[in-house]
Amino acid sequence: MLARYAGDDGAVSRLAHDGVARLHGLSPAEVRELTAEFPITRPGPARTHAQAPAKCQVPRTAPATLPASSAMATKPPIGREGGCSAIAGTDNTLSDAVHAARAVLEADRWRRNAARVVLKADEEVGLAVLLRGGTDTDLLSRDLPADEIAALPRDGERWRAHECLVVHNQRLVWKIAQHYQGHGLDIEDLVQHGTIGLLRAIRKFDATQGNKLSTYATWWIKQAITRAVADEGTLIRVPVHMHEKLHKVAVAERELLGECRARTVDNVAYASGLTFAEVEKVRRISRPTDSLDRIVAGDTALGDLIMGPSRLPGPAVVLIHKEFHARVRHVLEHLSERERHILVRRTGLDGDAPDTLEEIGGVFGVTRERIRQVEAKAKAKFHDELVRHGVLPLTS
Repeated sequence: MLARYAGDDGAVSRLAHDGVARLHGLSPAEVRELTAEFPITRPGPARTHAQAPAKCQVPRTAPATLPASSAMATKPPIGREGGCSAIAGTDNTLSDAVHAARAVLEADRWRRNAARVVLKADEEVGLAVLLRGGTDTDLLSRDLPADEIAALPRDGERWRAHECLVVHNQRLVWKIAQHYQGHGLDIEDLVQHGTIGLLRAIRKFDATQGNKLSTYATWWIKQAITRAVADEGTLIRVPVHMHEKLHKVAVAERELLGECRARTVDNVAYASGLTFAEVEKVRRISRPTDSLDRIVAGDTALGDLIMGPSRLPGPAVVLIHKEFHARVRHVLEHLSERERHILVRRTGLDGDAPDTLEEIGGVFGVTRERIRQVEAKAKAKFHDELVRHGVLPLTS
């Protein structure tokens, strides 16, 4: 593979050398052998400052002062939807956020589908303040226990603020869950697990940090969904660290398919940053499994539609079985009638189900112990006859 990148002198670049070694997962000794066969080209002379294009030259020193326009252009970082990054800096700011949150609660009473509205940063902070019941810094930064939220009165402002945060972030949960379809769980199950992550993010959200809840909740939603896929997505559980590699390979294959390129092992390994061995292992693990008892239509199961490879034996196998049974029946003729009858009924050689000692004893009018003795004697005699007629080898 490295030969295609070699020059006329057989040397390769450091980038190609290290890339091939990583893709194949070579050991240090194998890397040294590879370097001996394909030496690494030395970098050319560094470009001097005089060789640099004139348009790329920059002044060595910065101006002592910035113009007034530049100073005015420098703004404090803001969150999405115009939210301030230090929203909890003053009581006035928190009061404005609470006022905006109460306006959202009032507007939701008349909205037909409140989930379609994306909250602004100050509205989310105000709802978080209402949920915790105060503007104290320690109160805003603490984690809310789940049982405390569950005990809130349903007509109170704190519970309404909690429900408002959940409803207005449902579209975020659906958007993230759609990226994990096809991994063994239905979209409804993915959304349920994502909502659990959203609830946890709401309990842990710290409004004093200046972040949007949707930005913070994204990571909890992703964690809840990926853990659910790892635990429930396959019949055979795959470790969480392997699911990260599964996701990398799936993304690489999807990108290669979009570029109309072959999804070979080397292309996938290069695109995903994994070795060849890791890609092959991931592909073996990611093979889908299904249940033969799964109902396909009506009363028909999947196993009823799949024919096993050995249901219909070939002509040679049928002929061998017939020849073997014919020789066994010939050897049975060398036993007495009583021994032959007991042996056939006890072993099912006639094709019927084997009989018990009591059943055979009732036919002959003797005890089960006597039938057992006759059976043991008949088996030993039958074995000797099979060996004498060449049906069984001498060592059996």
